[in-house]
Amino acid sequence: MKVIFTSVIFLFCISLSAQNVQWRATLDPQKVFIENKSQFTNCLKQEKNKNVYSAEVLFATEDAPFQVLFTKQGLIYRLEKRERVKVDEEEIKEGINHEEMEKKEHEAIITSAVVLMQWKNANAAVEVSAENMATQYYNYKTKNGSMRASAYQKIVYRNLYPHIDVEYVFHPRQGIEYSFVLHPGADASLIKMEYSGMSAISVDGKNNIHLKTIFGDIVDHAPRTFYSAGNSEVDSKFSLNQKIISIDLAAYNHSRELIIDPWTVNPPMGNSNKVFCIEGDSSGNAYIYGGDSPYKLQKYNAVGALQWTYTNGWDSSTYWVGALIVDRAGNSYVTSGSAAGIAKVNTSGGQVWINPSSLFSVDEYWSLAFNCDETELITGGTRLTGLPPFFDGSGRVYSIDLTNGNVLNGIRVSNAIPSFLINDPNEVRSVCSSPNGNYYFLTLDTIGSLTLGISSINWEAFSGYRFGYGSPNYGFTPQGQSVIRATATYIFTADGDSIVKRDINTGNVVAAAAIPGGGHATTLFVPGTLPKNGGIDIDSCGNVYVGSQQSVSMFDNNLNFISSTPTPSAVYDVAVGAGGEILACGNGFATSLTMGACTQVHLNCVTNTLPVSAFSAPNTICPGTCTGFTNLSVNATSYQWYFLGGTPAISTDVNPASICYNTPGTYDVALVATNASGSDSVMLANYITVYPYPAPQGIIQSADSLIANQGSVSYQWYQDGTLIPGATDYFYIITSGGNYNVVCTDSNSCEVEAAIFDVVEGMQSINNHQSSFVFPNPVIDKCTIHNTQFTMGADAVITVYNMLGVAVQQETRGKKPEAVINFRSLSNGIYWIEVRDSEKLFRTRVVKQ
Repeated sequence: MKVIFTSVIFLFCISLSAQNVQWRATLDPQKVFIENKSQFTNCLKQEKNKNVYSAEVLFATEDAPFQVLFTKQGLIYRLEKRERVKVDEEEIKEGINHEEMEKKEHEAIITSAVVLMQWKNANAAVEVSAENMATQYYNYKTKNGSMRASAYQKIVYRNLYPHIDVEYVFHPRQGIEYSFVLHPGADASLIKMEYSGMSAISVDGKNNIHLKTIFGDIVDHAPRTFYSAGNSEVDSKFSLNQKIISIDLAAYNHSRELIIDPWTVNPPMGNSNKVFCIEGDSSGNAYIYGGDSPYKLQKYNAVGALQWTYTNGWDSSTYWVGALIVDRAGNSYVTSGSAAGIAKVNTSGGQVWINPSSLFSVDEYWSLAFNCDETELITGGTRLTGLPPFFDGSGRVYSIDLTNGNVLNGIRVSNAIPSFLINDPNEVRSVCSSPNGNYYFLTLDTIGSLTLGISSINWEAFSGYRFGYGSPNYGFTPQGQSVIRATATYIFTADGDSIVKRDINTGNVVAAAAIPGGGHATTLFVPGTLPKNGGIDIDSCGNVYVGSQQSVSMFDNNLNFISSTPTPSAVYDVAVGAGGEILACGNGFATSLTMGACTQVHLNCVTNTLPVSAFSAPNTICPGTCTGFTNLSVNATSYQWYFLGGTPAISTDVNPASICYNTPGTYDVALVATNASGSDSVMLANYITVYPYPAPQGIIQSADSLIANQGSVSYQWYQDGTLIPGATDYFYIITSGGNYNVVCTDSNSCEVEAAIFDVVEGMQSINNHQSSFVFPNPVIDKCTIHNTQFTMGADAVITVYNMLGVAVQQETRGKKPEAVINFRSLSNGIYWIEVRDSEKLFRTRVVKQ
């Protein structure tokens, strides 16, 4: 293998200007009080010989080694330390196998303490409320998804004692500050705080309270007391009587409002706030993943404001952190490295699904990659198989179902590495994709390429690396690492000390450069190197960015050094943001840096196959309506639509859903489908036919009849917006007043509507023929229509309708003032008789008995 090292001048320029830092964040607990939506209900578990507090938790600080929970009765201080059982070098030297090692490393030592503070003789009906809602919120895993909880910057107990409130906020430096607000008439001697659960309680010479725990002292600093108006101070001090703390005040003006202001500081717990992964979406947001117990996924906007936090219960004592990947839209996927768990989180921080990890899983998920168009997700990891002494840990890559996290298929890419004492599982430590449609992976000693769908291995070769088991050396557990990226023509990898450019068809090194400030560690009994830093990404101009123990360095495509920008500590991951900002995270920080980068790369699949453009749509429509188009193109990545006569007239949607046409006629539609290899277009002339406008409609009232224009194919009448069953003729006999409309459909199924308002019930014949009458009424067999002023013309038609408006009998009569209608064949009920000629209309109601 030929290795070419490009020269690097080590007197490089590192910009120390704070102007390079756009924002910086940590995974330290936020200074907020989070409402309890049941996520804190079970955080206190009953343990033998320990205090149990059964009061309802209303609010709590973030779940961390030190947590404060608020109830109506008082406060709960919860301290917990989780440690993984470590395999020492003596055990390795004596030949512990990997099955035993994995089992032992999944065991956790949990040490905890709970200290309770109860308000003694306080108001049981005290009102506890939160104020000053924070902009960020918190999502927690539930049985059926996740729940959202709001966060606040202040908690208030109102009327805890007569005329006494207490307010909680976070101290500017550290801890929680609480203030007793004594309104006029209050009696401070009523304040009693009774403590339990600590091993000892004392007041030191500076009047600070010390609550002794196995982790150190919780300290309540001596109160400062002052009038709320004027700020002049009053002498005060804590007083201890057994385990009850009260407050002694010097004489003061009881007609004025007084503030008693202590603050609480917890013992240092040593929780890790390491950020292992960072990603950016196409909208400029950043996402970080890491922490300790539990791991956290957080979203920050483009200016570094925290938007939300998601937790699902994975923590460092039982699960090793895995990987994070974010699609362009901002959906996140996170894994548990050991025990193979994966979860999808939407852009709002809500859990879409979780494929739960099992502590007994034989698979591990250490890295994630989308294919070139984000329709496929893979994870690289390990499968542990066999029994001692033939225990085997093979490198595996799995294809993940994007709808539920299930494994669709997997492929074995490496075997365990023989070792003097125990074989090393040859884990897949890092994966990526390329615009050429292939995937690329790194195991402890191998680099290789997989086809789309991971159906087969394109090629494999020794990488020149020999990472150690448990690589990298980022902290308390093994975890995923970001050390491989690919363009359409090259692969770039890193091992902590150097950045390497490789031939994409073979993995052979074509150029390399030292990483300024990079490094690695080794252990005595485990072979291989453990990188102390990681992170690699490429911008749209081909520049390469890599992390070190002190900075992010920028190289060009040929690995010529350009610049470095300092970071607070070792870098674990690097990503190019949507606007060219460089996102970096690591030991205790996440940050956005300005380094003159080009924009984020949005992978597009590069193939030699030209696209084929095709589409379909419902293409005969009524004027003023809309239609949707189904894209039938293949091998395309982008689309340009043209709709002559439509609104909108152009679209880049894959499947335009609502294209509207207002004017009758025929219209052309064209589609241009494009991929990296070229484009294809199709134009269908006169594809959309817009029918002529339906004939106009109107309604007139004649007596108790509403009459629409005849000639439509169908009619449907409505009263006050409600469909009238059976009212489907061109007229409708009203039975009550109101607003009426009729929807008329023509032969093209196009609808036109007419309406009439404030219709009044009552019958009047046209031309006021009030002398018209029917007898007998009710009728048994026959009835006579008689009208002394209404002589029916030769074209007069007599029609009998039932109550549904259906014509049941019809006949034509000549000129005469009366006519006989036969009802013998009709069933009993109410009917309408209509007499109509070319000039006149008469309707009346008849009852058949």
